[in-house]
Amino acid sequence: MTDDEGGLVRSDTHKALFYQSIEPGDLRSFVAGARLTIIDGLLKPIADAVDNLRMSNVGDKSLCKGSRYENEKSQCETFMLGVIIRSLTKMDLWPVPEPEKVQISVSQLIEKLKGFNSQSCALSHNCLAIPNMADIIKIAQNWSPIELPHLEHIQAQAKKVGLSNS
Repeated sequence: MTDDEGGLVRSDTHKALFYQSIEPGDLRSFVAGARLTIIDGLLKPIADAVDNLRMSNVGDKSLCKGSRYENEKSQCETFMLGVIIRSLTKMDLWPVPEPEKVQISVSQLIEKLKGFNSQSCALSHNCLAIPNMADIIKIAQNWSPIELPHLEHIQAQAKKVGLSNS
């Protein structure tokens, strides 16, 4: 439903949500903010793991779960750090960039991170610095910043300019 000025109107309030524009005015900034949030959600666990491994948190905070001996844990963590740095270097993501500095799309970043490796094969431990990386990627793939009011507005505008028949 539209108002007299051509804006999309909520049927329950009769207030115009958007006016004579193809996209809602706040959509661009909304999507840009959501993009940074998704990128941060993808890169922060990696940056945190790198920081933990650089600090060599041997003991209870160790990322090595394959040994109870401090020297083996330290060696395993060194291997994990090396594997992460090599993996990120191959992806052009080393050093881990700030989300604002990422110049590729979220989809491209997700595709790159599908090849991310944080597994140490040292001492046959097979420890993972970030064991839930696949879950983090899956959440990012399924998240959309576009909400129903935005979609309704875009559909109404598409009808107005003849891009949609329905």
